Amino acid sequence: MSQPPSLSSDERRQLRVFVRVVHQMVRRPFIQSIKHVEASGRQRDDGEWEATFPDFNVEHFRSFMLDFRKVAISNDDDAYLFRIKNILARILPHERAELGAMHETLKQYLNPKPTSEPNNHTQLAVLKAIVNGDLFHDAQEYEALAERLRSAQHGLLIFFLSSLIQTVLLACNFMVRTILRAGLLTSEELPEALRSTGSPPVPPAASPRQDS
Repeated sequence: MSQPPSLSSDERRQLRVFVRVVHQMVRRPFIQSIKHVEASGRQRDDGEWEATFPDFNVEHFRSFMLDFRKVAISNDDDAYLFRIKNILARILPHERAELGAMHETLKQYLNPKPTSEPNNHTQLAVLKAIVNGDLFHDAQEYEALAERLRSAQHGLLIFFLSSLIQTVLLACNFMVRTILRAGLLTSEELPEALRSTGSPPVPPAASPRQDS
């Protein structure tokens, strides 16, 4: 009878890092802003419609992105969610269907098909421009788009990115719950706040799927 797969020391370390980063990320003040993102509009005297968007604390957004970029953008980071997904799919065969559905949904946002329209940017391109070109200034390739976005209302940009951010948060929630449920980490390896309760760092939510 074959033995069930086991975690390597590197995989265990990556799971520890991922749970810690997600736990920290969802406790950032910005997380409360993204939960209820709504736009409103009114008809001006000239008959044109004008949309308004809620504004956000830029420093809260920046601190949130310190963690978010690790799970969603930096593919060489230990906490990168596709790395974690691959570990879980290998170690937990019974979760592969759910993880596969999650992967397909995430690909729409984090690996989108390129657009041929020069001014029609994907959510991922806008996110990378904001994070790499504006907030942290560590990638010159995004500076041009970042410069164009600097005149945009912060609320409009967050509204545009909200579905990407919320989808990634759902995926992170699902994978942390899977790690905890499967007992892949010991209590000592979890953030202290999770040790006594064993609860996930965010409220229970279904794993993200593609709509049929």
